[in-house]
Amino acid sequence: MEDKRVIRSEEVQEILGTPPSWIVQWGTTVVLISLVVLGALSWYFKYPDKVSSKLTLTTLQPPVPIFAKTDGYISRVLVQDGDSVQQNAILAVIASGATYEDVLKLEADLQLLQGFDQDAFLSYEPDRTLQLGEMQSDYASFVQLYQDFSFTK
Repeated sequence: MEDKRVIRSEEVQEILGTPPSWIVQWGTTVVLISLVVLGALSWYFKYPDKVSSKLTLTTLQPPVPIFAKTDGYISRVLVQDGDSVQQNAILAVIASGATYEDVLKLEADLQLLQGFDQDAFLSYEPDRTLQLGEMQSDYASFVQLYQDFSFTK
C-alpha cells in the first residue's frame, strides 16, 4: 500500500509553520483595542433597569359590579373585602325598620310553608314579635288569614 501522505517541501513548511511576527502583534492589538472600545461603549450606554409602561390586568372571571335594588344606608356588611361570594348571596344589609334576623326567620318559615305540606301548616305558629318594618302590615294580614284558614283532615 502506498503512503498517501503529502509531504510538503521545506519552503512550504516554513511559510505555513511560523506566521510573521507583525501579524501576531497587530492582530493582538486590534483585538485588545476592540475589547476596550466595547467595554467603554457598554459603560457609556447603560441598559435601563426600570421599564415604564401601561398594564391592563385581566382574569378569567373578572370582578362584577354590584348594585342594590333600593337606595339607602348600609347598616351591616356581611362579607370582607376580597372574599369570594356565590351568586344571590347576601353581601350587605340596607338600613330599614326591619330587624335582619327577623326577616331571615320569616324567610325560613315561608320556605317551610311553601311546600304546601299539611303537617307543616298544622305545626306552624306565627311569631307576633317579629320586627319587619315596612313588611309588618303585610305580615299581620298573613297571620290573620292564616288564623282564619280552617285545617281539616
